Amino acid sequence: MVDQHQRGTSPGREPGGRLRVGGATVDLASREVTGVPGRPPGRLTPKSLAVLEVLAARPGEVVTRGALLSAVWPDTMPTDDVLTQAVTQLRRMLSGRGDPLPCIDTIAKTGYRLAAPVEWETHSPVVAPGVGPGPSVREDPGTARPGRSRMGMNARRLAKRGSAGLAGIAVVAAAMFIWIDRDAGDPQPTAAGSSGAAAPLELLTSAPGYELGPSLSPDASLVAYSATRRGIRGTAIMVQATGQATPRQLTYPPQAVSDRLPAWSPDGRDIAYARDVGGNCEIRIAAVDGGADRAVARCHSDDLLSFSWAPDGGGLLFGSMMDGGEMAGVRILDLANGQWRRLQYGRKSGDLDHVPRYSPDGASIVFVRNPQRGDLWRIAVEGGDPERLTEESGEIRGWDWMPDGSIVFSRRMGSGTRLFRLEGAGRPATGLGILDAQNPDVSPDGAMAFERRQSRFGIYRFGHEGGRGSAVGAAEAIFPSSGRDTQPSLAPDGTQLVFTSDRSGRYAAWWARTSEPDSLRLFQGFTPSADSFPQWSQDSRRILMVGKMGERGVQGLHEIDVSDGSIKRLQVPGGNPIGAAFALDDRRLLVVSERPGSPPRLLLLDSEVEPWRELGDIGNVSTIRVDRARERVLFTRVDEKGLWQADLDLSPGSVARIDTAAPSQWRRHAWTVDAATGDVLQLVPRPRCSASLEHIGGETRHATTGQPRCLQPQRLAHVNGFSAGGQDTFASIATMDGTDIAFMAAVP
Repeated sequence: MVDQHQRGTSPGREPGGRLRVGGATVDLASREVTGVPGRPPGRLTPKSLAVLEVLAARPGEVVTRGALLSAVWPDTMPTDDVLTQAVTQLRRMLSGRGDPLPCIDTIAKTGYRLAAPVEWETHSPVVAPGVGPGPSVREDPGTARPGRSRMGMNARRLAKRGSAGLAGIAVVAAAMFIWIDRDAGDPQPTAAGSSGAAAPLELLTSAPGYELGPSLSPDASLVAYSATRRGIRGTAIMVQATGQATPRQLTYPPQAVSDRLPAWSPDGRDIAYARDVGGNCEIRIAAVDGGADRAVARCHSDDLLSFSWAPDGGGLLFGSMMDGGEMAGVRILDLANGQWRRLQYGRKSGDLDHVPRYSPDGASIVFVRNPQRGDLWRIAVEGGDPERLTEESGEIRGWDWMPDGSIVFSRRMGSGTRLFRLEGAGRPATGLGILDAQNPDVSPDGAMAFERRQSRFGIYRFGHEGGRGSAVGAAEAIFPSSGRDTQPSLAPDGTQLVFTSDRSGRYAAWWARTSEPDSLRLFQGFTPSADSFPQWSQDSRRILMVGKMGERGVQGLHEIDVSDGSIKRLQVPGGNPIGAAFALDDRRLLVVSERPGSPPRLLLLDSEVEPWRELGDIGNVSTIRVDRARERVLFTRVDEKGLWQADLDLSPGSVARIDTAAPSQWRRHAWTVDAATGDVLQLVPRPRCSASLEHIGGETRHATTGQPRCLQPQRLAHVNGFSAGGQDTFASIATMDGTDIAFMAAVP
């Protein structure tokens, strides 16, 4: 048994050689693994290669975990998880499908032993080869362009890092590894469990601002993403190696233009992306080497845009977007002739199908239907009837295929987001223990990149001396904390506030009087739904909230008496309640309810009789607010942007669209009704103002109030709702924000 690792030598072992482990061949310079039966070529991470070389230096001998950690992670204090992750990747990539025995044995409470035969080979060095269906980046000596040369240097730097650490040289880790465990305070999805395992990840970016929408090259050696730039409005596409390396700017949009949503082609040569110019956009394809950049399609910035590549690289697969005045379903753009082809499959006119992707075997397509509150669905590649894969009915923040056909997706949970893995239709999704993660992108060999957003939000009061049409006064922090304080809901009397927060370590609902900091009180045992805004009764004594009581409680609609904190679950007929409000007399409730497979409905219910009696309904409703000043209910729809109204009896003839543009589908909670004036307001980011307070709905009570007001020029407002009453606006504003790109060599 080897306790102290010393660099082993083998006959013919040279830098840049090859290592044969069983039937697999490992190129040490490129970290490329080939020759494994039933598996495509892949690439090891530098640390996995380092572990392999240590084990290969003592084939058949037991190497302790301590010796491996000391050799591969010198001068650091890693946990055993990083070693376990490296061994897991080695076993996966070096063993053929169906192999009965692992190539690496685990010796309980001791270490590991390389059980497969080992042979060292030599060959001439290679220069940044690609892996997979085509070269991701390949240098041509003497003809390489400056951009390509730089990326080749990054790839070689990664390869050198992997082998140099094993020559006895102390390598300082270039990136920070973080272990994130499950936050027990947030509610779990009804169909989701947890793996309970900590997940090591590497931050590829750490610059101030936002890095968004990662897309890995086919061999996972490079990642593309969009990023903000200091002093320039808009975003550009950046490319960098999957390690700490200087990013290279691929696109150069003009001021106030945003390039976003990069998608790497299957052969690794091109990146498709969207360019937003004002209210219009276009789909473009740029050569990774910095060459040609061309437009291939037009789009509109208001579309919930999504696209991915066809497996053969000959087309792009698009999610729902406007086409000829109607919302189209999944379509394919043929890049050779510019023609669109609609897939023929089952969908209703109101269905919005987002982020479609071909399966690894090319036989099916999966997409998110109505991602604001939706699920994953699957269709055959030629179309047909869709199959529902999940029963989440939640806000899904991106997804991707794993190489084995399982799915990784992000879902908003409580005050943040989490990653889950789905093994098949009808099976419960398993939590991966990774918080604040969204928009995952998985390479063909199972590496994953995603956005990591660790934001903090506080509740602020913005005064408007002289009324809402006047200048915004100084922002005042209300009940500050180090957590995420969101959804401030102001009572009609203007003196009480209910909001949600994870300040106690758990996602919960809080009450306080706005002028009395010491009055702050937690509603004990109640976990609110992050997708439902608190709504007050006319007398300011009760609130309606969707949530659950206790760890094992069933989610439903609850009425909370703010005077004593008592909580009562309401037995609501007609499906699963996802939002509710009191009508004028408080005995009648307006409830947004949903049933599996159907869009949510707005129900008018009489709560004074048993069982409750349904008095009226409106289909396809997502969020509601009651305008008591005009005796109407305002609502948004699942499948369209804009705002609608109806009288409080939900009379069919009273339904009318009062705004065709706002709020957008992704900002369906970011609007409110001023309790004092009845004006309808939204809070949105603009190029020169991160939190702009604007009137929507076509009419305002006072002509002086129509102009937008900038509440916060630099910090974003939370999208989950705000409140306004007379001279004050209460909003959740970021106190710390930004996104980074994270990377995992293998998904746990």
